[in-house]
Formats: sequence, C-alpha cells, structure tokens
Amino acid sequence: MREAESSRIAAIQGYLVRKFPGWTVDHHQETTDTKLEVFTIIGGPTSQTFKVKFAGDFLEECDPPQIEQILEQWQVGDFLKLSGFWPILVTRAGLHSLR
Repeated sequence: MREAESSRIAAIQGYLVRKFPGWTVDHHQETTDTKLEVFTIIGGPTSQTFKVKFAGDFLEECDPPQIEQILEQWQVGDFLKLSGFWPILVTRAGLHSLR
C-alpha cells in the first residue's frame, strides 16, 4: 500500500474510532469492477454491525485532513447509525445507501 493511500485509510479509521468508541473497526479492500475500501464497525449493546465503503474517487481526490473534515461535515457516523443493515458508499459526490 502506498504511503499516501495508507494515510488516507488511517484518517478514515481514526474518524470511525472516534465516532464509535469501544467498537471494533475492521478494514479490508474489495475489488469488483472498481476498488473499494470497506470498513465494518461492530459493537454496541446488541453487537450491531455497520458497513461503509469508500470509492477510489473519494480517496484519490482528498488528502487525510480533507477526508476527516468531509466525513465530519457529511455526518457519516450518524448516517451509518441510521442506515441500519444497509451499507453506505462514500464517493466524491456524497453518501449513497446501498439498498
């Protein structure tokens, strides 16, 4: 993993850990037609599971401080909590539910 990509992943991880304190945040890469960075967040009183996927365009166009700022502005943590079982996709254009 390139250093720039690694720092972007760390920025996302840091944001999710702050928004979900005490929860487990796992990361893996998913490749279908495009490469996605996938984070699974597990915890809470009922061992809830949330999943958020980050598109390459979002990661390529944002540096780590921008990533954290955008995730905060878009309230990704709150959006995940409201999404229930459905994963969300983060692209440069915004948040998308993957129902």
